[in-house]
Order: sequence, then structure tokens, then C-alpha cells
Amino acid sequence: MSYELEAVFDSFTDEHAGRLIKAVFDYEKRKELPEFGDPLLQMMFDTVIKQKSDENAKAYILRCEQQRKNAQRRWKDKDKMPWHTTAYNGIPSHAMAAKHADIDIDIDKSISIKDEAQKIVEDFLELLGNRKLSTSKQLSLMRKYKEMRKEAPKETVDRQLLDYLAE
Repeated sequence: MSYELEAVFDSFTDEHAGRLIKAVFDYEKRKELPEFGDPLLQMMFDTVIKQKSDENAKAYILRCEQQRKNAQRRWKDKDKMPWHTTAYNGIPSHAMAAKHADIDIDIDKSISIKDEAQKIVEDFLELLGNRKLSTSKQLSLMRKYKEMRKEAPKETVDRQLLDYLAE
């Protein structure tokens, strides 16, 4: 599907547009040509949709082939790649490895930060329990809870939230 086809689908009733969409899936996945029994739908599919689909398929095949050639060229020249040499722009290979290790550490830190944030949300939801609060109230309380957890111990913040909810 592409934005160019929006005008085509807008010009039909919902029923006809639905039939065309289903025909697109049949053609894309199984190369089944539809028989609509409606000359207008048949003409639209054969002249616009099928043609666009075939053009997209050809472009995809060409793009894949170009990427395959690029990959082959890279692997052919792998000895010229910076991580296969003893130095890259004057940087010894062990320094390059250390640089990449720093990236891995940063990724690990972001994962642990995400895990911590998830744990805070889980703690909040557990404290909230089955209390019926509006979504906006829950969100504002959760934001406040997260902020307070940065400043105070979990037990203190939990107690304050429970006291607030008891009011």
C-alpha cells in the first residue's frame, strides 16, 4: 500500500475498497489474480494496483541485489576494515576494543536504568492496588511517586503514598 493509492480507495464505497484491499493481500502473498465480477473494480486492480505492486516488487529485488553486492564488496575487503587492523587512524586495536566496550557498558547502564524504572512502576501499581482513581490522577501520582523515590528511601515514599490514598 502507498499513499498514492489513497485517492483510488477514497473513490470507492467501503465495500468495494474492502474487496480491493483483500485482493491486494491475495495478490501480494499468493500472486492470486482476483475476479471481481465488477468491471470497474477489475480495471482498477489490473491497471493501477497490480502495476504498482509489480513496480514495488521489482524495486525491492533491485535494492536487495544492490545490498548483496555491497556486502560482498565489504567482505572481500574485510582486511581493510578498521577492526581487522592493528591500528586505525593511529589508534591501536586494543584502544578501539576498549572504545566498543564503553559502548557496551553504556548499553548495559541504560538497560539497568530501564529495569529500575520498571520496578518503580510495578511498586507503584502494587501500592495502588484496586483503588479506583481516574487515569489522570493515577498518572500524576505515579510521576510524583517516581520523583519522590529519587529523593527518599522506598519505605518512606511508600508510606507517604499509602497515607495519601487513605485520606
